[in-house]
Amino acid sequence: MEPIKHYKNKWDRFTIIMTTLVLIVITIAVIALYCEGGLWLQVTATVLLLFAIIPIFLRPLPTSYDGEKLIVRFLCYKKVYSLSQYTPVYIEHFSTTKAVRIFASGGYFGYWGIWRMHLNGRDRWDTLHSYTTSRKEDCILLMPKEESKHKVLLNADGRWFSTSD
Repeated sequence: MEPIKHYKNKWDRFTIIMTTLVLIVITIAVIALYCEGGLWLQVTATVLLLFAIIPIFLRPLPTSYDGEKLIVRFLCYKKVYSLSQYTPVYIEHFSTTKAVRIFASGGYFGYWGIWRMHLNGRDRWDTLHSYTTSRKEDCILLMPKEESKHKVLLNADGRWFSTSD
């Protein structure tokens, strides 16, 4: 069994700017709504607070690799992907230009959720689960060996899967 390797997810510039701006706007709005008073304004402020807090639990934290499986950690849970069921493919970067977010974040705390997009220049829509914080570096696409499983996009060290070791 090889030692567990860890990859600290890096945020790309768009994720940093988007997350910062959204949190600033939400903070200002919540303060203004609570100061105004009134039940509906406070309910609106609470909904905004939930919009700010829930993504913290859904964004990916460090990814680990033990030679047999990839583990994507989140604040309160983890997802484990066995490489006996998936083939890792290194992608230089992925574009969200022609992607459709089904239930996903397009930069707010990363690019997590369920997406429909064209992958690797193919003229076909693919549905995938994304757990990435950067579109520009260290993107790994896990292609399922069985058709019934979904494709997974995450950030990890591409050297973990190189065959030249």
